[in-house]
Amino acid sequence: MEPPKRKSFPYLSERNSATSRKEIDGSRMHEFHDQYQEQPHLIDSHLDGLLTKIINIIREEVLDYEVKHVAFRCHYFISKVRGYKVVARHLPHETADLEPLLHYLENQDPGVQLKWETHYGLLLWLSIVVKIPFHLQRFDTSTSKPIMERILNVC
Repeated sequence: MEPPKRKSFPYLSERNSATSRKEIDGSRMHEFHDQYQEQPHLIDSHLDGLLTKIINIIREEVLDYEVKHVAFRCHYFISKVRGYKVVARHLPHETADLEPLLHYLENQDPGVQLKWETHYGLLLWLSIVVKIPFHLQRFDTSTSKPIMERILNVC
């Protein structure tokens, strides 16, 4: 008696594992979006926990940019469901985040349109950080451009 043959799906093959992982992640996020689209306030009690996990991934310096992009895609879907104003209130607003945000934005490749969710998330976060009352001159050094010029260049 032969063992039953497993059905194989082409998108789950090893050579397409990266692509299939993105497809699976994308479908999960669409399911999340569909579940909460009509009543987005239901995720409010979980918003801090979700965004904290996403921000911790983004702040982790040793992680690859692809991993961070997936975190930014999750951030975008949450923003899409709940609204960017609500999500922006839950983002960290610390002056220590200004330099890493600018560095990340400056290193974005403007020709890559596929990573717009990352750009969106970074600009949303930057819009919160620059509203904090502090002197931008504190971040200026003699070896780099003034911080205000750098902010204007990335926007």
